Amino acid sequence: MSTQIHPAEAPAAGGPAAADQAGTAGFLASRPRSLWRGRVFLIIGIILLGITLRHAVTGLSPLLPLLREEMGLDLAGASMLGMLPTLSFGVAGFLAPVVIRRSGPEVTAALAMLLAAVGTFSRAFTDSIPIFFVLSVVALFGMGFGNVVGAPLVK
Repeated sequence: MSTQIHPAEAPAAGGPAAADQAGTAGFLASRPRSLWRGRVFLIIGIILLGITLRHAVTGLSPLLPLLREEMGLDLAGASMLGMLPTLSFGVAGFLAPVVIRRSGPEVTAALAMLLAAVGTFSRAFTDSIPIFFVLSVVALFGMGFGNVVGAPLVK
């Protein structure tokens, strides 16, 4: 059995069947590319968002004795610092849907990462306990926004 097509049976070069085949081939060739177009940055953003969601919370516990000693933070201040993640996540989780509706999930995710990074890096350079607390709240608000905006981005 031969799979060759007799020249008389082959579709004409400019006929509708050839145009249909070219259109289908073009659609199939461009389809995998269109699946990734614009999504690579979104996937990278989701990975970065996941990385920035917990570092200020999980990194503080092992450093708390050193922080108390270096900054002169008393037991009440350390307790307050331990309570800040819960409070900040709650308030940020309440405010995040408003920001998402106004700015969109992508902008909110970028804002969340920016707040988390600025708050975390800036608090490393302060000796003031009140400023340390404010910068901790900034970082934790960013993480709280990130917790809320992560789900719509993955969806």
